[in-house]
Amino acid sequence: EGELAHDQRLTVHVEQRAVRPPLLVLEDAQLADAAREPVGLRLVVAATHADFPALVAEAFDQLVAASFDTATAADTLGVTATQLANLFRKAPSAWTAFNRGRVAHGLRPLASS
Repeated sequence: EGELAHDQRLTVHVEQRAVRPPLLVLEDAQLADAAREPVGLRLVVAATHADFPALVAEAFDQLVAASFDTATAADTLGVTATQLANLFRKAPSAWTAFNRGRVAHGLRPLASS
């Protein structure tokens, strides 16, 4: 996949979205098990990965559903607020959309680094 096509997919995924339930939600019993035995999950994905635009779209949907409360959206996705913000930082267009959403919801924009 070319870089231009990848960038176009990212733009479409960020700008054309619908709020829907997350793709993965742990059941209460799974959350209890996870709380007892933390595994230190990390969100690791390169901005050039073919699935990056879809992951950004999923994360953006959860931000919209949470009125851009980063902690709430991150909790829903099973990552930290820092990991969620860093996902958006990997692509300038995603980071711009992230901060525009925050400002539109009365929150301050986050620094880019």
